[in-house]
Amino acid sequence: MLPHTFSDAGATYVVSFKWIEHRWRAALYKRDDGSVRELGPVAAEDLAGLSEQAIRAGFIGLAQWLVKGEALQRAQVEQAA
Repeated sequence: MLPHTFSDAGATYVVSFKWIEHRWRAALYKRDDGSVRELGPVAAEDLAGLSEQAIRAGFIGLAQWLVKGEALQRAQVEQAA
């Protein structure tokens, strides 16, 4: 699967995909600081019957949700300080 790139709050993120041990795995990279976060693991039976496009869309949605959630947490901490 092709990687997916998106931006949030001026930072650039990449969701990459690899086929490992008979299942898709995904990771979220933040280009600005080189951080990497695995998205999963997800059990193969949880993805059974889904198309590659659906699996890709699910991982991308998860990555974007995580990034937005972390940004919200940072904003709340800054506001409380």
